[in-house]
Amino acid sequence: MRRPANAAWYRLKDRARARGRGKCEFCQLRKVYALHHRSYAREGAEKMQDVMAVCKTCHEVIHRLHGGLTYNVKPGSLASQGDTGLDYFAPSKLWLRYLASRT
Repeated sequence: MRRPANAAWYRLKDRARARGRGKCEFCQLRKVYALHHRSYAREGAEKMQDVMAVCKTCHEVIHRLHGGLTYNVKPGSLASQGDTGLDYFAPSKLWLRYLASRT
């Protein structure tokens, strides 16, 4: 789902980038490329737990644009622990633990 970016969206992206200390919150290796929706439940009124800052590779992997893609991730990162990057019904326990570690 694409929508025009506005000032609130850029502020949200900046906050997510800061939360990840400038690195992709999924692999913790590469620089931030995009703000990824883990959930669209509050689209247009997103909370910080609904989004994460990701690199281009991880964004593509999460959305399965490159099936079977092999890529490097930092040990202990969300990606290395099996997080999917998507929260269909409720935030994953890994994501909630990550968020708690950043506050």
